[in-house]
Amino acid sequence: MIRHRFPIIALALAAGATPQLAYASCNGTACNSFSATAAWSSSDKRINAVLSNKDTAKEMKVKLCITVEGRCNAFDVTLPPRGSVTKSVSVNGGAAPPKFAVDVDKADFSGGLAAAPAPSSSASASAAASGPTTSADVPGFGKFSYLASADSVVGPPLKKMVTNIATAEQLERQLTEQGDKIAEITRKLETAKDIEQDVTANNTKAKASTLTARMADNSFDLVITILNYMQDEAKTASVSIVVANNDLTEAQDRKRADQLMAEAAELRAGLSTYINAISSAVDLAKKVASGPEGAGKAAFDAVDKVVGMIRAAPLEEEAKKLYAEADALHADSLKKRLQVAVDHLKTIKQTIGRLQPTVQQAMANHDEAWRQAKSTYDGSTKGRFQWKNLDAAIPEAQAGYELAKKATEAAYLAGEGAKALERTGTGSNWTTPGDNARVIQAVADRAKAIFDRAVKRRMTLQNLLAKLEEVNAKAKQAL
Repeated sequence: MIRHRFPIIALALAAGATPQLAYASCNGTACNSFSATAAWSSSDKRINAVLSNKDTAKEMKVKLCITVEGRCNAFDVTLPPRGSVTKSVSVNGGAAPPKFAVDVDKADFSGGLAAAPAPSSSASASAAASGPTTSADVPGFGKFSYLASADSVVGPPLKKMVTNIATAEQLERQLTEQGDKIAEITRKLETAKDIEQDVTANNTKAKASTLTARMADNSFDLVITILNYMQDEAKTASVSIVVANNDLTEAQDRKRADQLMAEAAELRAGLSTYINAISSAVDLAKKVASGPEGAGKAAFDAVDKVVGMIRAAPLEEEAKKLYAEADALHADSLKKRLQVAVDHLKTIKQTIGRLQPTVQQAMANHDEAWRQAKSTYDGSTKGRFQWKNLDAAIPEAQAGYELAKKATEAAYLAGEGAKALERTGTGSNWTTPGDNARVIQAVADRAKAIFDRAVKRRMTLQNLLAKLEEVNAKAKQAL
């Protein structure tokens, strides 16, 4: 598993440590001949794992994790017959971790001398096909061979499986590295309560710069007011564009009337996009005052998106076309409503002329003011808390969350690719059905393991982000 301890969440752990070995997830031909023992070394502050091949004749290749506090430290090891090797993991802080284990993912004899369980009876029972053969390497898992004539059937799911399992493994390695960074940064932080007390006790010299920063926060209030006004205008316009059959009872050209109704529905859909984008921008602007570093930039980008959307899709012109159509169809009551829509859409377009310079000014004042306030605090405090550590932790946690999300998606797609590839084994598509089945099973098992770890990691990071944002809000309030 890829889990880290985050002091900011105040995880309390026991002091003792017990070595463990987990075979439950082991796949491959050599699991029964592999053994491992892990122990804590207080002299060099490491977990030392002795890995052994008990077979007297065959070399084995092993993929495993030395898992410390839920974090996987991955190793690929080749063990000669009756051979052993020691792998070690350093532990920060010097204290014995309460929980560590050797988790074996895969253990195979070199050359694949024994048969692993096939993913399905139909695949394993398929007879080897004859004819020109295509063989593809599945890195880390073996060769997959099939008839060249079956490439249109076998090739796409094979590519999907190979590409996505490679991506998932790469993302998991990056996730492990990201976890190390996050753990190192958050280790420097205290609990939310301690940080709040620390800032309250040491904020004297930062008072003036903090006041300036709070005034900069308030400048986003005007941005919110303008956005709310634009949203109200868009909602009024949307209601005015509703066109029903009874609005067009006098229309002689039904085809033209139906077209008008379809165009009105399309225009309302465009307005719905406006309204949703404005709503998102309002939500982000409201978070600026209590949010972390970067909250102002997120709000600015959301407002910029709204401005670009309105300029790129001039719905006012579309409403004018509808008005002209209603006039041609002699739909007088509809004309009045569409004129209301035109007026409100015109107001929205005019309002972005006020919105853009307002948010630009707010952004410029906000970021610089808070940088100065935090720098003043960090440079003058006698407390333990430093803003630079918190400001570094939040984007790292966000990046880790995104990595975990991508790893989850890639692992899922790899598993789906393996299932689809397995289905191509019916008939005589495969030239090495036994080996192919083992490759598919191994990839499916690895994909599931990565998926499970990434899901748990994503949840951990989501909780961490929420906690960091809470700490940030309280620290800002106490400053």
